Amino acid sequence: MRNRPLYLQLLYFVLPIYILGWGFQYYFIGPFVEEFYLDETKEHLTSKAYLIQSGIGTKNESVSLQDFVMKSSKLSEIRITILDTNGVVLADSEEDPALMENHRTVNKREEIEVAIKKGVGSSQRYSTTINEDMLYVAILANIQNSSFIIRTSESMLSLNMGINTARQRIVLISIIILIVIIPAVILTSRFITRPLFVIGKAAEKISKGDLLGPIPDFQNKIFSNTKEINSISTALNDMAKELNKKIKTITKEKNEQKNILNYINIIQYSMSEGLIAVDLNNKISAINKAAASYLDLHRKKDIGKPFDKRIKNKAIKKTIKSILKKHRPLTKEIRIGQLKKMFFTVNGKVLKDQRSKPVGCLIVMTDVTRLKQLEAMRRVFVANVSHELKTPITSIGGYIETAQGDIPLKTKNEFLEKAIRQNNRMNSIIDDLLRLSRIEALEDEDAFNLSIQNLLPIIEGSVEDIRENIKKYSIKIDIKCSEDISAKVDSQLMREALINLVDNAIKYGDESSTVLLSVKEKTKTVFIDIENRGSIIPEKERDRIFNRFYRIDKSRSKKTGGTGLGLAIVKHISIVHGGNVEVKKSDETSTIFRLTLPSKSNANV
Repeated sequence: MRNRPLYLQLLYFVLPIYILGWGFQYYFIGPFVEEFYLDETKEHLTSKAYLIQSGIGTKNESVSLQDFVMKSSKLSEIRITILDTNGVVLADSEEDPALMENHRTVNKREEIEVAIKKGVGSSQRYSTTINEDMLYVAILANIQNSSFIIRTSESMLSLNMGINTARQRIVLISIIILIVIIPAVILTSRFITRPLFVIGKAAEKISKGDLLGPIPDFQNKIFSNTKEINSISTALNDMAKELNKKIKTITKEKNEQKNILNYINIIQYSMSEGLIAVDLNNKISAINKAAASYLDLHRKKDIGKPFDKRIKNKAIKKTIKSILKKHRPLTKEIRIGQLKKMFFTVNGKVLKDQRSKPVGCLIVMTDVTRLKQLEAMRRVFVANVSHELKTPITSIGGYIETAQGDIPLKTKNEFLEKAIRQNNRMNSIIDDLLRLSRIEALEDEDAFNLSIQNLLPIIEGSVEDIRENIKKYSIKIDIKCSEDISAKVDSQLMREALINLVDNAIKYGDESSTVLLSVKEKTKTVFIDIENRGSIIPEKERDRIFNRFYRIDKSRSKKTGGTGLGLAIVKHISIVHGGNVEVKKSDETSTIFRLTLPSKSNANV
């Protein structure tokens, strides 16, 4: 933008202010003058009306009321009208009363109506009798115990001429003042700008780093020894000396603070805990990325907005209000979300400045959803383990107690055999629990060892391991797997997963049927499908059967001797391998369990 001389800037500043002031004077003081003239004229007409009232009371009875009004009008140079209280004109200085209309029944006159009610009334309007704008004043007069209306009026022409004359004088005076102001501003600015120009050049050098040349004192004929200008030059000289000393220190501190702030911002942005700060005006002053995600806020747009309008969670809002009101820290556990529930430990603290004066509050949200889920899983797991172990323990105790009684040897041996079977079942449950714990430990610690291996030998080995069950249920196993299909796996864990899936298909399939085990490789993924014909798995149960101890048909599970942990073990083995296990299909024709693994070209574990 182009720089302008000071005198032009002063003129640009002074002239609009002066013009606005003149306009204010013209348009606001002008009406005041007009109102003043109008009030003076009303007072004048009112006084004349009261004088006419006195004249009527003392006039000679030989002089008619019309003649009195005509004579009084010529002397006072105003129009006079006398009416009775019913509006009938008795006398008028400008018109024959007999020809004039009733002033109350035909076109009521405002001044007459007000005078009858309050004693004095006035109005301003156009007169059809003399064809001019008139100012009317009417009074209620009591003459010889009779009430009359005395109305005086005057043309607005002379009044308007006086008002216009006053306004013309205001304009003339304003123009004269403006003619004086313009050269005065120009001359004053020129004397002021000369030393300021030199000071500006010196300040420009200082801004470029030249802090050595001193600025001289300034004098002129009109503004000699100007204190303000000389103080500026002295201050600039002192400032240049101090700046030379402090620039390096300030630059160093600024860089350090910038680095610290950048580091703090990085930490705040990267924190998993949600941070939100609110000032004493109930407005959000800071939000980090985690808090914005948890509370559905915008990190930039919601800064400066009232928290109670932007934050939807009632518990968070209540916590903030409590801290701001009581100025005490608060810790609370809250839940966010209806469908996808998240649990947080909320710690709120009062924010204080360097003088320990409260300036707001800070809320820290720690996500404890995983801990809540683990706690719930732990409770369910403990309950399930207790239930699963209690049954065989109770049975063993009952069988042994019965065997100790006086019963035949054959019956005693039967009870002891049942106790041994229950003991074996309990051992199987414990073995599966230990196996599942070992797999979970491998999953958490990344301690498993995966390598590229052909899947066919692993599949054949798993089938061979359960050969006895295959014979027991008269099942035929049909394996369809190419010899060149391989994946990055732990052979022992994968063998264990396949044993559980095939054994599950045998136990819950129809006897003397065929279990098909097929392997396919598509788009960098290996699919291992175990298909059998037997019990249908309802769709709502297909995800839950992979939970520990979950059984669809408990009576069937007891009959087959399962521990309820086989599919849970398969699920965690698939997670270890970066894959997945699911019920792909279950209907009247067949049930298919699918184990999905990354192929050797896509494995990144």
